Amino acid sequence: MPSEDTVRKLAEYVKRDHQLLSDLKMLVEQPSVSATGEGLEECANMVSDMLRREGFKVSQHRVDNGAPIILARMETVKPGRRILFYNHYDVQPPDPLSEWRTNPFQLSESDGMLYGRGIADDKGDIAARLAAVRAIRDRLGELPVSITWVIEGEEEVGSTHLESFVLKNAESLKADFCLWESGDISDDGRPNFYLGVKGMLYVELQIKTSEGDRHSMYAPILANPAEKMARLIASLKDERGRVRLKNFYRDVRRPKSSEMRLLRKIRVNMENLRRSLAAYELTARDGVEALEKLVLEPTCNIAGFSSGYQGPGIKTITPSTARVKMDIRLVPDQDPRKILSSLRRHVRGYGRFEIKVHSMCWPCRTSPDNPYVRLSTETGRAVYGAAPNIWLNMYGTGPMFIISRIGVPAAMLSCITHQGSRLHAPNENISLNHLWLAAVHQAAFLDSVSRVGSGPAS
Repeated sequence: MPSEDTVRKLAEYVKRDHQLLSDLKMLVEQPSVSATGEGLEECANMVSDMLRREGFKVSQHRVDNGAPIILARMETVKPGRRILFYNHYDVQPPDPLSEWRTNPFQLSESDGMLYGRGIADDKGDIAARLAAVRAIRDRLGELPVSITWVIEGEEEVGSTHLESFVLKNAESLKADFCLWESGDISDDGRPNFYLGVKGMLYVELQIKTSEGDRHSMYAPILANPAEKMARLIASLKDERGRVRLKNFYRDVRRPKSSEMRLLRKIRVNMENLRRSLAAYELTARDGVEALEKLVLEPTCNIAGFSSGYQGPGIKTITPSTARVKMDIRLVPDQDPRKILSSLRRHVRGYGRFEIKVHSMCWPCRTSPDNPYVRLSTETGRAVYGAAPNIWLNMYGTGPMFIISRIGVPAAMLSCITHQGSRLHAPNENISLNHLWLAAVHQAAFLDSVSRVGSGPAS
C-alpha cells in the first residue's frame, strides 16, 4: 500500500496540474461520434498528439477502413513490468439535444460537476490517465513500469475491428495486466471495481406472413405476425423469469464461496437504485437478490418490438410483418454461439422467423486473487479512504474478452463516474473531485506495480 506521504504528494500534483482540465476541454469539444463517423479522425489525431507530448511512441492503425486505433508505448529505463491501458475516444450521439442544459460539445462546470458528451464515457478517463503518467514521472523522474496503451474509436458501435487488430498485434500487446476503462463511485463514496463484463448476443427476429398489410376484415383468415411474435416472446421465459431456451444455463460458472463473500460485502440501497433508474418498480425483492440477478445471472431482454400501425387515430389493418430486437446477456462460461443455436431451435416451433445477428460478445472475468487486483484494492483504500467494492463483473458488456484471449487478464480498477453520470444520455457528467481521485489512484497504482510479486496471472 502506498504511504500517506506518497498519496498526498500525488494529490497535490494532480490538483495543480492545469493540463488535466485543458486536455479534457479539448477532448470534449472535439466531436467523435462513431455512429455517424463525425470527427473520429480528428479526435484520433488529437489524442495521438497528447500521447506524443507525454513521451509515448504512437502509431495509428486501421482495419478494413474502420476508425483509427491508437497504439502507444512508453518504456521504463530498466526492463520490468508492463501495464496495458484500454480506452476509447468515440462517444454516443448527443441526441436529444433539447434535453441538454449545456452545449454537449463544450466543457461546462457547475457546483463542482463537469458536463459534456463523452466526459464520463470515456474521455475523462483518458485525461486522468495522462495526468497519472505526469504525476508519477514528476515524483520519480521516470515511470516505474512500461505502459502500452490501446485507444479505439468504435467501442460505442460494438468495437467492430478491435479483435482483428488485437490478434494481429498480439505480441506488441502482451502485458502483465490490462487496466480497462473506468469503473464508478458508489452512493456511499466507495470505489466500485469490476473484475469483468457480461457477454452478449444481440439479435433481431422477423416474421412476415403476407406481402403487405391487409384490411382487418380479413383477420379471421389471415395469420397475424404480431400474434405469432407475441407467442414467441411469451415462450422465452417462465413465470419466475427463467429463460426457457434449452441448455441455456448449462455452462454458467458457479461462483466460488470466496467470490460470494466479496459480493455479499456490497450494499445496495434499493430505493436509491430505483430512483436512479427512474423506474416505477424493481423486480428484485432486496439488495441481495438484485446483486445476484445483475452480476451472476444471464438475461434475455426485449429491446424493441414493432408491428402494424403506430400512427395517430385508427387504421384497421392486419399487419404483414413483426420484428423484435433482443439482447441476451451472458455470464462466464456461456458461449454466444451455443445460445444462438438454442434460440434457432426454439423459434422453429413458432413460425418461419428470420434471425439477424447484430453482435456477439463473450463474457470475461478475472480472479479476485490476481495480484494486480489486490494491488489496486490496496491503493484504492489509501486514495479513497474506504475499501473498494469488488464486483465479480459489471452487468454491462464490453470487448474485454478480446484482450483476455491473448493471455492478458483485465479489469476495471479505476473510478471516474458516479450513479448519476448519465452515460449515453443528455447532461452526461462527472465530479471534478472524482476526476482528481481517479488520476491520483492510477498514479499510486503505477507507483506500486514494481512491487508486485510474480504470482500467476488469471
